[in-house]
Amino acid sequence: MKHVRLAVSGVGLLALVWIAWQVLFPGLVGGGASANLQELRAVNIVVEALSPDAEREQITRGLLEDQVLVALRSKTPNLRFDSGVLPYLYINLTLMSSDLGYTGNLYVELHRPVEILVGVHRFGQKPSRRLPAVVSVWDSGVTIRGPKGEAADHVRRGLDRMMEQFLADYFRANP
Repeated sequence: MKHVRLAVSGVGLLALVWIAWQVLFPGLVGGGASANLQELRAVNIVVEALSPDAEREQITRGLLEDQVLVALRSKTPNLRFDSGVLPYLYINLTLMSSDLGYTGNLYVELHRPVEILVGVHRFGQKPSRRLPAVVSVWDSGVTIRGPKGEAADHVRRGLDRMMEQFLADYFRANP
């Protein structure tokens, strides 16, 4: 009997394992960002403290929170705002300005409670412990820059696009 030796690169082996996993356990892993938004019924809104440069550009925490709240209330009857729940939309704006203009990053993340299965190294194995945690399960970000005095409009447009993306993913996960 002849033995055939098969040489598989690390990348090839990884691809084979991934394909086998998807065939054996479809839908268990992945599903895109939408899968992480299933059964979400209420969110809180948390806006990170802003820099003095953001305030000089007429951007306030209230402005950002109001824009997110209006997007939620006007477009998602099944997803309500509740300041007492653990899932939260986290808004972070880092902005620096000078006489020439501004530059910054704007991020939106959804944080949800999850369980970390400690001691699980193989599929189907029982965990030795379950640790509760709150992790980011969805995010989007944009880099902004422009002339002095236009940051507030740029931030509004960027936040609007990210909320549209979030709500589209939410609707896909909750038809």
